[in-house]
Amino acid sequence: MKKVDYLSTLFVGIDIGARQNVVSAINFEQEFSIKMKPVPNTQSGADQLEAMLVDILSNSTFRTVIIGLESTSFYGVHIANFLSASERLMPYKPYVYCLNPKEVANYKDSFNSLDKNDGIDSFVIADFARVGRIHTEPWRGSQYLALQRLTRHRLHIVECLTMRK
Repeated sequence: MKKVDYLSTLFVGIDIGARQNVVSAINFEQEFSIKMKPVPNTQSGADQLEAMLVDILSNSTFRTVIIGLESTSFYGVHIANFLSASERLMPYKPYVYCLNPKEVANYKDSFNSLDKNDGIDSFVIADFARVGRIHTEPWRGSQYLALQRLTRHRLHIVECLTMRK
């Protein structure tokens, strides 16, 4: 994880779903700024989430925002791209991380008795970021998508060659 001042950072966890995303945001003392709020997994939901985050950040002493979400196939790509490139969030140096779901699940096991629902999962993701457990690089959407397309095109070419043989 990047070197940031944790005391002036807002930690956001997003549990990604096909129809809706559930958002929790906490500070370093685990005080909620957003508590398990569902937003649609659409452009209007992304705009709503961006507005909520800008409102919280502009009315507080936060200087940085760390946003964590689990890698979930293609459901999280759009929101990760949107938030990492948001001009309204740029003054707060947003770091967007796509997390390995297995690492988050193992971290969740360290809590004694947490139920399984989207709201609790979003809190666990935010807390995972708060304790500094993220060891990956921040989201670089354009690089990721370019590599994905190159890899898929290479696979297509190899399959065409093997079919011709």
